[in-house]
Amino acid sequence: MKWFTGGIPEAILKAKTSLSVFIVYVSGYDEVSKKMDETWEDSAVSRECEEGHCVGIKLQANSEECQQFSQLYPVVCIPSAFFIGNNGVPIEITGGHIEPAQFAAKIKNVVQMHQLLHPQQQQQQQQQQLSQPSTETAATVTAATVTAVAGASAQVPASSEDKQLEEDSSPVQRPGESASDLEARVERAKQLIEMNRIKKAKQKEEEEKRKEVERRNLGRDMARFREMKAEAEAKELRDQMKKDKEEEKLARKRVKEQIEKDRLERKARYEKEKQEKEKAKNEAREAKEEEQRRSLEAAEAVKRETARIQFRLPDGSALTEQFPSHQPLQAAKDFVCQKLGSSFGPFQLQMTYPHRTFVDSDMQTSFLDLQLAPSAVILVKPGKASSSVKPSGGDSGLIALILAPFLWLWGILCSMLFGSPSQPKGAYNSPQEAQSPRQQQSTQQTDPSPLTSSSTRLNRPKTAYKRRTPISTTEGNVHKFNNPGDEDDDTATWNGNSTQQM
Repeated sequence: MKWFTGGIPEAILKAKTSLSVFIVYVSGYDEVSKKMDETWEDSAVSRECEEGHCVGIKLQANSEECQQFSQLYPVVCIPSAFFIGNNGVPIEITGGHIEPAQFAAKIKNVVQMHQLLHPQQQQQQQQQQLSQPSTETAATVTAATVTAVAGASAQVPASSEDKQLEEDSSPVQRPGESASDLEARVERAKQLIEMNRIKKAKQKEEEEKRKEVERRNLGRDMARFREMKAEAEAKELRDQMKKDKEEEKLARKRVKEQIEKDRLERKARYEKEKQEKEKAKNEAREAKEEEQRRSLEAAEAVKRETARIQFRLPDGSALTEQFPSHQPLQAAKDFVCQKLGSSFGPFQLQMTYPHRTFVDSDMQTSFLDLQLAPSAVILVKPGKASSSVKPSGGDSGLIALILAPFLWLWGILCSMLFGSPSQPKGAYNSPQEAQSPRQQQSTQQTDPSPLTSSSTRLNRPKTAYKRRTPISTTEGNVHKFNNPGDEDDDTATWNGNSTQQM
């Protein structure tokens, strides 16, 4: 590879002038750089560069020129090659070691791409190829002439003007030449020298102007390149910001979707737990209700196993006794006969509500079938028991209904005045009465029954608990009936200022 020996500005100027690809190769001192140097020295690579009229310059990685170049084109890896077009935009950038054949093909593609971008370069190269033989011949002749002149510059002048100038400026007087001709020739030589000086100064000035124009164009191109690079970086930054914003928007959207999904899951889980709790609560309530119902049914069944019957006697007293609900009503009749004795006479068993008189055919019916369980009230009325049920609208029933209150009052008055008649014990005894006193005491201590105790209290005469008081008292000419509910002590009275008076 034939590298350009000048600086970077001269190489850029040459590439722009010839409309060629500008190649910058950054090399180091490592093994990869050495292998890449061998690739550049390959004949195929050199041929592709020469045929493409590429202008290449080689920079060391630690040189100042490389640092200046890296400010415009960042050098990412070493070794690396930059193929730059005439507009300052890189056409291709390679890094690391590449095989010669592959690298030659890459250079060929870069040259073809550059020719497509700059068609005038291809035309110029074609013209150069057509004029190449004449140019080579002229160059050969010029070189030979220069060599001859350099070897014998004293014998052969460089041009006719120099020869004329030398002849005119020679102070030697020629044969047959007068002094005036000599002076004229000297004056003419001076004019020629002045003209040459002016011409050289003008050429130098034009050269300086051309260089200044090239420098300005190069500075403008560099400024345009920096501007394009800044625009590219700004565009890249905007694209990156836009991309970041889109990614942030998508991330927020995903977070919102995840939050909504979690909320729905929590709601579904809460609803499920709520339904499970409601179901468990309903099941517990149903189980509790079922248990209560069963316990009530069991208690009702237990209650219905025993029939607690209260017998109201004609004298106003009452007897209470419990019977198994499956026993017939005859057991109740036998109990009343046992308590009242044979002196009471015939009697009937009746219910107040619904009004019903039990006949002989009902005596073999159980308490449960007669709806006397678990408790019932039966009136014991004197009279002959009938063998059939008589309607309650008959004359005897009406008379009994009319006399019943008076009989009840008569029984109360008799009990208050004379006490209850003694009740002989018959052959029928309840299970509690059949026990001995010691057994009854132990039974009351272990299983006290309120029904039995109430039956015992009802059998006792009421007059045994209070003193006898006269029916009426006399205070002067005023006679006053006594209230059985009054206490023995005087009733306290109260005056207007809440003071008790005795």
